[in-house]
Amino acid sequence: MSKPNTLFGGTIIGSTFTTTEQVQQLLNHLKELDIDRVDKAARYPPDSPGRSESLLGDVRAVEQGFTIDTKINP
Repeated sequence: MSKPNTLFGGTIIGSTFTTTEQVQQLLNHLKELDIDRVDKAARYPPDSPGRSESLLGDVRAVEQGFTIDTKINP
């Protein structure tokens, strides 16, 4: 039996976590918790659409082993 997948809701990346340093600290904490998936959307955060994707790209989250689940912004 496989373990369930746990993911982090990334709405706050770009609003609460606004710098690459803060996002990296968040990712480090998620790694400690054995969470390697981040759910987000192109419209996150609502007050700065696309900022979460930019920050995750800047810290190279995928290269650190994270899977980024996203939705397009129609």
